[in-house]
Amino acid sequence: MKLTNSSFKLGVISFVFIFATINNSSYSKDNQVNNDSLACSNENDVIVSLVDYGKKKFVTGRIIIDKPPKLVWPILVNPFEYKEQINEHLKEVEVKLDRQDRSVLKCVLEYCFILPKISYVVESKYIPLSSVSFKSISGTLKDFEGLWQITPLNLGKETQVTFSMYIDPGIPIPAFIVRQGIRFELPNTLISLRNRIYSIYNDHSRMANQSIKAASVEDSMIGSLSGQILAHAKVK
Repeated sequence: MKLTNSSFKLGVISFVFIFATINNSSYSKDNQVNNDSLACSNENDVIVSLVDYGKKKFVTGRIIIDKPPKLVWPILVNPFEYKEQINEHLKEVEVKLDRQDRSVLKCVLEYCFILPKISYVVESKYIPLSSVSFKSISGTLKDFEGLWQITPLNLGKETQVTFSMYIDPGIPIPAFIVRQGIRFELPNTLISLRNRIYSIYNDHSRMANQSIKAASVEDSMIGSLSGQILAHAKVK
């Protein structure tokens, strides 16, 4: 079902964000009047904060994963891991461009059977074992962008994963309502990512059958990361 009516689109996206908000156990009436109420909170091992990038406010979450970056990276960047295991709302992934440093994906989300599917095309740029920046280039949402960052900890034995997201649905919903919706969903994504990584490497679950070129980890990338870890240790 396509979103062809603007008022219907308004109702759909409003429902999605409000549904996420009222299901967030940490949401309170005080948050409704304070746009910066996300300043700092801890959601089940995820540190959630609000960060300004230029004129946009990104909801940011951080989690520590007890695995090295070379094991975190292939799962974090593979959209088929999210479709099959990490994000229950992601129903379809179509690869339109697949390169080591860049991809273009068409994604379809489904939140509830009574609502139409939400689709978008997202362009992602990759710095191996370091970051993924992404931005929608078409689709239901007016603006959807974000950043994944991985930082080695404990001499590379652990990884801090940081996920920042900004959404502008393009309709008259207060920005703090949108941020509350992201605040509810973002920690779930990070915890599901960590659980999936532990399932693969601790419980020997199979990885997704499909992947993209950016998910591969070459020896030269690991060597570069090792140099960064040693330099960081010397600074300390």
